[in-house]
Amino acid sequence: MSDAARLMDVARGVAAHVQGIWNPAGPDLVHAAWMERFTLNVNTPDTLLTGRRVCAIPALHELVALDRGHWKNRYTLGIILVERYAVVGGGVPPDDWIGERAYWWEQKILFPLCNPELVIDGPAGKVAGVMPDPETPPEVTDYLDRDKLTDHKLLYIAANFTFIDVSDHTGAG
Repeated sequence: MSDAARLMDVARGVAAHVQGIWNPAGPDLVHAAWMERFTLNVNTPDTLLTGRRVCAIPALHELVALDRGHWKNRYTLGIILVERYAVVGGGVPPDDWIGERAYWWEQKILFPLCNPELVIDGPAGKVAGVMPDPETPPEVTDYLDRDKLTDHKLLYIAANFTFIDVSDHTGAG
């Protein structure tokens, strides 16, 4: 299995895990993709952002040496949450709307994906699962950008999460 294929498998596993926690109904969506594609332009209905969307985006696969005989595969995913404030004539999103989504992010994405007991299974019969890397905490890269909220009525939160294989890490020489 190529590094890119394994990285996408991890992203799909994380998306499936979030799907199980959240159980979204249309137009809300959780998925894995190499790139999130949406627009805020109402004249392009095919890609118009509606509902709440979570995307697991493969970012980086590394083989990290721990010492002469031990190694680990490290998989970094960008997880983004986007939601457009679509209240007709709504103006700037109110604090309560923003606060509810920030709390939702913490409860459905951040805390569950940091759980040290979390194991996300790999594809059946192919590879072992992954778990959060205890040495690499999530890095929130974009949190409630005020310009996006006021100019575009867009809530956007992005963070990098790192996972490692659950399997034994011996064998590197």
